[in-house]
Order: sequence, then structure tokens, then C-alpha cells
Amino acid sequence: MKDMENSTKGRSYQFDDLNPITGTTYYRLQQIDFDGSFSYSQIIATTNNIDSDIHIYPNPAKGLLFVQVPPTLIGQPHQIINALGQSVQAGNIEDANCQIVVQDLQSGLYVLLINGGESKKSFLVKD
Repeated sequence: MKDMENSTKGRSYQFDDLNPITGTTYYRLQQIDFDGSFSYSQIIATTNNIDSDIHIYPNPAKGLLFVQVPPTLIGQPHQIINALGQSVQAGNIEDANCQIVVQDLQSGLYVLLINGGESKKSFLVKD
């Protein structure tokens, strides 16, 4: 941002985090003066519950897993991870209400990761 020179007036700033993570995120500003010295603002914590906007059913799943996501996640990559941490399936979220075929997965606990793990939901597959 352009400096305020020798201003004593207060200044307001705004920042939009376009890729927020789920949970608590901490933000602060660093102010650097002309002489190179710096100071930090108060730390602000925000909570983003993006996962609460993701719904999967049925759980346990058998054959198909239905996934409802907010519009911001449409087109994002997804992975299914097994209990050993191995990726067993991958694809893209095609629309706000999509179906993922899970009929070839063995019975067990899995995690659906969306957008590199930014959002995740656990589910069971039952034969």
C-alpha cells in the first residue's frame, strides 16, 4: 500500500482471504516505518466452518455417496483417503449436488478431501 507519509490520522484496512482454511485463522498487520523499524497490530482470530456447508449421505454408504457442497467448491478436486492414508479415488466436484461411486471400495472408514484437504468429511463404506 502507498505510505501515509507523516500522517497522524487513523487508517482502515480491509483484506479478503479468498482461500480460507477450515477452523481458526489468525491475522495481523505489520507496519514498516521509513527508518526500517516495524511493529505488529493486535492479532485477530476468525473461525471459518466451511465444512459445515458440506453434507454427505448416506453414512454409511453403499454403492453411491451423495455430496452437497457450496458453490465455491464446484469444480474443485476431491480425493478419497482410506484409513491407511492412501488415496483410493480422485476426481472433481462436478456440481453442488454430486454423486461419487464407492461400490468398489472395501468396507471401512474413509475421508473425503476437497480442494487439497481444505475441506474434509469422514464416512463409512459398508458392503
